[in-house]
Amino acid sequence: MSTKPKTTQKWMFIVGGTALTVLVAGLLFQVMQPETGKAAARGERSLRSNQTANSTGQSRKRSVARVNGQLISYDQLAEECVARYGNKVLEGIINRTMIQQAFEGKADAPTAQDIEKEIRSIAKKFNLDTAQWLEMMHSQQEMTPDQYRRDVIWPMLALKKLAGHDVTITQKELEEAYQRNYGERVRVRVIILDRIRQAQEVWEKVKDNPENFGRLAMEYSIDSSSRALEGKVPPIRRFSGSSEIEKAAFSLADGEISGVIQIPENKHWVIIKCEGRTDPVSGVSMADVRSILEEELRDEKVQLLVNKTFNTLESKARVDNYLTGVTTGSSKRSTARTKQDSNIQQVGGTRTAPQRP
Repeated sequence: MSTKPKTTQKWMFIVGGTALTVLVAGLLFQVMQPETGKAAARGERSLRSNQTANSTGQSRKRSVARVNGQLISYDQLAEECVARYGNKVLEGIINRTMIQQAFEGKADAPTAQDIEKEIRSIAKKFNLDTAQWLEMMHSQQEMTPDQYRRDVIWPMLALKKLAGHDVTITQKELEEAYQRNYGERVRVRVIILDRIRQAQEVWEKVKDNPENFGRLAMEYSIDSSSRALEGKVPPIRRFSGSSEIEKAAFSLADGEISGVIQIPENKHWVIIKCEGRTDPVSGVSMADVRSILEEELRDEKVQLLVNKTFNTLESKARVDNYLTGVTTGSSKRSTARTKQDSNIQQVGGTRTAPQRP
């Protein structure tokens, strides 16, 4: 979705865990999905134009350019667009179709009024009006307002309706969220490694020369973003994700080095150096921010339900993707092309399973 290299996201994933992942997922669903739309929008415009032209039987007769007398045909352009953008465009259409099928025979699908209300709500979070927000999506993400409504907002609202909004926020969750957002944090530097033997070797070097932690982070850490800053990352918060990282960070004194911490979820090993703590945010009581925290927690839980709902739809749907030649769904993955489909030509792209919206 984002063009940022995967390595720069390692620390966010390691530290953030479920809570951060949910928040990011919700934000991506609302805000960053249009970035994927840069390619998808271009491709889908070409695909739709191609379909229209084919329906009139004119595509093979049309030319779109002339270079020194040599014509470039519409079909050449269409084939190039499918080769470059077809996979992403088709993934979006497949995902949207699965969601639409879930509403067949139901009367509670998101309406145009629901869509406009949601866009206003999102724009307000960024202190923009609807027109400004849609213009930003158009200028920065190359999505027209109609594409944004259809490809981003409608699927998001539809999945929320399918998932339901009945979530409960406990007092314990509120207290943890308060500590996470307003409590003290631990300033740290980290070295992230993906091999246990190397992690142990680097730890020996750090233990003997803790003043060289920054240099060793630049030399050995696999996380490019923190490596460039000599291992410096945002301060560790309580209840922010990885219990292993949190427990180790809050147990360290200023200047102390942790042991090698294993993160089972992604098979990484982390070494932490504590560089002190921040003060809790003063002058903000639970009563002051309770409604804000409740809204954040509710959004997190709804997003979890949305993810689960989409996973269920995806697992139950049989998708024969003739562009990639892959079948996914309730049955075992197999080649989508059968003997009857052998005359269907695959046009460009890689053989990957459909991605989520």
